[in-house]
Amino acid sequence: MVEVAADLTDSDRVRGLAEEVDQKLGALDILVHAAGSYQRGTLETTSVEDLDDLYRANVRLPYEVTQATLASLARCRGDIVFINSTQGLLAGDGIGGYAATQHAMKAVAESLRSEANSWGVRVTTIHLGRTATGLQEGVFAAEGRTYTPELLIHPNDVADVVVSAVALPKRAQITSLTLLPTHKT
Repeated sequence: MVEVAADLTDSDRVRGLAEEVDQKLGALDILVHAAGSYQRGTLETTSVEDLDDLYRANVRLPYEVTQATLASLARCRGDIVFINSTQGLLAGDGIGGYAATQHAMKAVAESLRSEANSWGVRVTTIHLGRTATGLQEGVFAAEGRTYTPELLIHPNDVADVVVSAVALPKRAQITSLTLLPTHKT
């Protein structure tokens, strides 16, 4: 395993990251977008600046990283996995800014899939429901609800799905998958 650290808010570093990965590995075969930002707020209360921050973290940065690594992924017929939210399928109230970025990432992934499949690159989007993370614990607190991680998806569940998706023979791909907790939370 090769680790490469980078500040993804620095465009020059993102390009350097792609070059460094190619130098150390020869090519990148799997890219998983699993980082982002979350903020609740109504349209009335979410500032344009907050929306810009969400957009930068949830759309622009994954877009830029994908763009920088796409040639490497194409060389080895790799996989790109976008970890998205179910808010990217159906937006709830009080979360419009965040949901807008998740809808945008869904569109980026769908368009990319249409382009990249001809190069042998598969693109998968996994829409997650509530997942037992520190972020989700904060969401429950903001909602005034008891956090019960044992009833939520666990990060290992997500990892298992990602591994299963990229392990498929190259003749098949999972384009979109929704992973929800079994119990209503």
